[in-house]
Amino acid sequence: METKHEQRHDRSHARGRKRADRVTHGRAEDLVENSLDRATDRPLSAADLSQETIHAYGVTTMLALQTKKSMWTRSNLLAEAARQSRLLRMASSADRVQVLEAIVRSAENQSITISPPALFASPSRRADGQGVFAIHNGEIFTSPVILGAESVLLELAAKAGAPTVPSADQQRSSLSADKLRALQRVTTSGQVVEALVGPAGAGKTSLPAT
Repeated sequence: METKHEQRHDRSHARGRKRADRVTHGRAEDLVENSLDRATDRPLSAADLSQETIHAYGVTTMLALQTKKSMWTRSNLLAEAARQSRLLRMASSADRVQVLEAIVRSAENQSITISPPALFASPSRRADGQGVFAIHNGEIFTSPVILGAESVLLELAAKAGAPTVPSADQQRSSLSADKLRALQRVTTSGQVVEALVGPAGAGKTSLPAT
């Protein structure tokens, strides 16, 4: 017995078929077949993509992620690999999955893992060989560019000598007490780099413009 959803789908399909036949004078299927037959690009199989091509997609996948995140997982790599290779016309879903897996492996090889080592060995293993307490696809990656940028920030954070603003000049501000304390801490510390941490909506963005 068909469900209501299936019945609605069948009715909608029938209406669409009638409209197509009316517009094309009953030649809808022939027009679609002719369009497909005239396609000049043959669907690709996974074997059609060279190692150099897979490597290039792996590079673009990792570079795209490092502009959005400072850390990523295999799931992030898989989603980005799908975006980067979306224009490839594959012969089957199996070929698509095989290509995505190859791109992700390439991107993983070009990333740096920063996951901490396991504190103990699990006596039981899953089918993929990982311990039962390991998070599936939970390995965390980053890139040399991200680590280099963090290193620069840490070096700058240890330096003093930046311009300061006397706290007396800020007493006339209409800021709340907690914002005033944060502003005084930032403007009088003399540190080259300061971090202002607070919940969403606390006014972190507007505070430096005060």
